[in-house]
Parts: sequence; structure tokens; C-alpha cells
Amino acid sequence: MAGIVLLFTSTELTAQVLNWGSSFSPPWANGNTNRTATNVAGTGVDINVASVITGGGSYGLSPSAAQTPTVSGATFTVPGSAERLQLNTDFATNTSAVTITITFSALVRQVSFRLADIDKSNATSTTYFDRATITGYMGSLLNYTPSISKYDATDPAFLQLGSGTAAVNSSSGQAGNTASDLTDQRGTITVDFGGTIINKVVIVYDNAPGADADPAAQDFAIGNVSFQLLTLPVNLVSFSAAQSGNDVQLRWTTAQESNSSYFAIERSNNASDWSAIGTITARGNTTERTDYTYTDINPAKANLFYRLKQVDQDGNFKYSSVARISNKDVIAELVTYPNPFSTQVNISLHSAATQQVTSTITDIAGRTIQADINQLHQGNNNYSMVVSEKLPSGIYWLRITDEQKNVIGQARLFKK
Repeated sequence: MAGIVLLFTSTELTAQVLNWGSSFSPPWANGNTNRTATNVAGTGVDINVASVITGGGSYGLSPSAAQTPTVSGATFTVPGSAERLQLNTDFATNTSAVTITITFSALVRQVSFRLADIDKSNATSTTYFDRATITGYMGSLLNYTPSISKYDATDPAFLQLGSGTAAVNSSSGQAGNTASDLTDQRGTITVDFGGTIINKVVIVYDNAPGADADPAAQDFAIGNVSFQLLTLPVNLVSFSAAQSGNDVQLRWTTAQESNSSYFAIERSNNASDWSAIGTITARGNTTERTDYTYTDINPAKANLFYRLKQVDQDGNFKYSSVARISNKDVIAELVTYPNPFSTQVNISLHSAATQQVTSTITDIAGRTIQADINQLHQGNNNYSMVVSEKLPSGIYWLRITDEQKNVIGQARLFKK
């Protein structure tokens, strides 16, 4: 049974900003490829930014196009940002790539930023085809696809947007070069993770198919990164339920704890009526990873639901989300719970093979609210989607599609 990421009730701060020009001390210098900004905006959050080039060939520096991130030498304008991180490259091959990883030391949400200068040399050129792919992560268990939109859609064919990807239109006669200045932002996108909780963003900058074997120098810029910190009394980063013979083995891991007393393990046959089946003493106060296990001995039912009740030292308590397992001989149909939901939808379904799927929530008009990428293993799976608390109450649809866009599951959701 696959593990699912769960979070206890959190308290959110207002939006904070990683400023490329002022958040680093000493300031980011031209030529730096790996820097950490400490205590960003006084939140206590450290943000590490690292870059690496892959794809073979040479990676040389030249006075005219320093092939490293730069702040002071930036020439582009990124809307909404007085500062930006500019990347100048001269790829050796059309399969080379630069990966920029932005890692937060704590869990955050409402992460957003802009990328500028996704373009090509001219409308008919094949010299280079700028492309950026953006993915968010929470730990090693879940990855998420952000919402991507065009900042300037006056030339609607200039950029082509996909799932977490933006590329210049490579068709001959379409798109071209953009100055990325105050008057031309056709190559700029807005990246927004919304209410998705993450602690890392990975940006891969490369060429779309069809670019010359040895592309010319190309570059792009990242604007300041806005984020919202979550403060969690208990940061539960994983929770899994798996059969072990006739027993059920529960495992969970916390990344930090504050004044925690114990975990009560609760079980249900219907996800509505719960009973406590055991307790595990918590660490209390720690910023270190802590692993917990509990074995439910020979439960009778084929379909079971589990949740954790985390009790603080002052007596306050919070419930985790719910994990569902099925007997190994029972194929789990698509089940969503709770339904109605508040900010998190738990999903349980069976996959005929190990595969990557897209889980999409749409409103009744068919507009996409959120789309997450999830990795399923062959058999029964459990995972979660965290949605914005600002999502209006109403009826929504969950649709799960495989890599060939085939619908393998669909359910109606009710938002409280």
C-alpha cells in the first residue's frame, strides 16, 4: 500500500518574498551557482538555490555570456519584480539542460513567481527553442504541477503551454525573439502553485525538440519568489498502511514536533464511526525526523480506514487525514473521502500497472481548478490532494487520467 502525505491543521502567515537582490547576505555575486538565503523575510525559513548543467559537451564561461545565474548583470525585466535571477547559457547540444532547484527549509504554499524571455532567435530560426519545465515537491513522496499562464497573451501563438511546461512556439513563422523589457513580455509566464503544500521547486531550462544540434547562446530570468509559510505543531510528512500477513502495519514520520504528547491510532469500517485501538508516545519537542510504527493485529474487515489523533501536552488535539486499505485480494474501486471535503481530498483506487497519472479537479463548467501528477504502483493506491481553503463551496469533479489521456477514474466532489 502506497504511503500518502498528510498534514495536521496549520496556521498560515501572510505572503513573504525571496528577493534575489536583497535576501542573500552577502549579495548574490555574478558567477555564483549555489547560494542559501537565511531567515528569509524574518520567517525563519532558509531557501537554498542550486543550479547544475547536464547533457554532455562543454560548459564554458565567456565574458559576453556568463553561463551562471547572475543578479547584478541582469538585463531583463520581470513584471512585478525589481530584482531577478538571470541565467545565460551556451548549450553544447540540443539535449543539454540547466536545472535550478529552490529548496525551502519548511513547508510552504501559495508559491508563485514569473519566468521571462522564453523565445527563439526569430520567427523562422531553429537555432534554439527555449523551454522551461517546473515541478513542485513535498519531500520525496509527492510531486505537483503548477498552474502556468501567459503574462502577455497579445500574441497567443508565441508560447505553447503544457502540464508544468512552457515553450516557445517552434513552428516556422510563429513566435520569435522578445526583448523582455517594459514593452514586450510575450515570452513571460506566471507560475503559481496555489494552495499546494511544497518544500521544493525544480526548474529545468532546455530546448524544445527541433532546435539545432549546437544551439546558440540563450538565456532567461526568474522573478522574485512569493510564498506563504505554514507553521505546524506537528509536521507529519508521511503515513502508510500496509498488510503484513493477517495484520496491518501503520507507519508515519514527523519532520518536527512542538509540545506533542502522544498519537492515538483510530480505526473505522466506514470512515464515519471511529474507535481508538492504541496509543504511541510522541517525542514532544524536536526538529529531527522521527519514525513511528504501530501494528493492528488481525483486524477482521477487508476494508479499513485509519487516522491519527495527535494530542498536545496542553490537551489540545488534531486529527490527521484518513488512510484506507483493502484486503490484498480485494480490488479497490475509486473512492474519495471525506466527501464533502474541506481542504484535502483523499483518493483510493486500483491501478492495473505502475504508471503516472494526472488527477484533475474541475468545476461544473469544466474549468480546471487543480491538476496534480501522481505516481501509482500496480495494485491498490492511496494519495491526497490539498486544495485551497478559498475554493468556494459547491460541486466539483475529480477526473484521473493515465499518460495516454484515458480516464481511469471519475468522481463527484462536494466542497464544504
